[in-house]
Amino acid sequence: MLSRITIENFKCFKEKTVIELHKDDNYTILPQNVSSGGILKGLVFVGGNGSGKSTILEALRLFLNLLFDENHIQMCFYECLLSETREFCITYEFLVQSQEISFELRYNFAKEIFCERLEKNNVLLFERVGKSARDYFETQETVYNEGLIKPDGLFLRTLYFNGRLLKDSLLTVWMDYLKSSRYVSAAPATLDAQEFAGETQAYYEQGGTEKINDFLEAIHYDQRIQYTNIVEDRSHTITSPQKILFYQREGLSVSVPFIQESLGNRALIKVLTAYLPVLEQEGLLLIDEFSSGLHNELMNILITYFMKHAKRAQMLMVSHGTNILSNSILRPDQEYSVEFYGTAGSRIHRFSQERPRNSQNIPKMYNSGIFGGKPVYGEENEDLL
Repeated sequence: MLSRITIENFKCFKEKTVIELHKDDNYTILPQNVSSGGILKGLVFVGGNGSGKSTILEALRLFLNLLFDENHIQMCFYECLLSETREFCITYEFLVQSQEISFELRYNFAKEIFCERLEKNNVLLFERVGKSARDYFETQETVYNEGLIKPDGLFLRTLYFNGRLLKDSLLTVWMDYLKSSRYVSAAPATLDAQEFAGETQAYYEQGGTEKINDFLEAIHYDQRIQYTNIVEDRSHTITSPQKILFYQREGLSVSVPFIQESLGNRALIKVLTAYLPVLEQEGLLLIDEFSSGLHNELMNILITYFMKHAKRAQMLMVSHGTNILSNSILRPDQEYSVEFYGTAGSRIHRFSQERPRNSQNIPKMYNSGIFGGKPVYGEENEDLL
């Protein structure tokens, strides 16, 4: 499980920023939100538009893409334009079977080189600087020919796909966790038919629609989906050259193509195509724009269900919905505000630092500005209101 991520000089995060997933021992509420190893099963990031919330998810998504995505990644988009130092550093720390794994990733934009460092329980296993790499998986050091090292990607990826990394059983479990991780955005601009291809299409073909419908039934949601290219209703037939999603409300014999459904229903299904596999396979779920189109009660159910049923799975969310900050849904140590401070860049604030009591109204406290990250609009020109 992810236990900590440290970001420096990455996009809008200029200063060294530590996002902690170890529980705060001052809180005992919602024990189901904490794994047996004391690692939190999820975090939420709140704050104004453009504050840097999504950048935290991007730091994790970049790592996953560099490991498993076949497409070339444009590293220039990750440079911090607020800094004179043209190199970012991200450290990903994990707790796997009570042991610590740490992976440090650096990228120098001026030299266009990657630097990598992998440790297990503070013992160095492998390091790479540009075209030079060596590992210590066996009793003797192994030095790699620079011809084996791709300059535009991770050498960790090479070690994984050539099987060398998997000689260590702990690293195998770690990579399985990363391989099972998913990123999803519920933003309206991403809800089109092209989003349902590749991995998502395979999920539907392999029984994903049945799993989604079982979940919808379990939470008493009165609609179901079909993945087909022909639907015959009582009064008409709908055909498509390829399989697409259809919604059908219980008690009605009318099917609606996914692209004609409401924003909320489209966002829900898109989230569930990542949410359910991560719960089943035990990975990391990254949800951007979680509150987009979803009713407050639906967000509450999705979080509560995940925290109850997850064992090693984790859920990191960006949201503008403050209702989920309630102590009946998330703990104060699971909540971070994000705020942008001009040339200093983005900064975070963990709610538990203020030691709110279990009985206090956390959403109200956030909206009053106690935890930071609360945008203020219109104060200087009240005539606009």
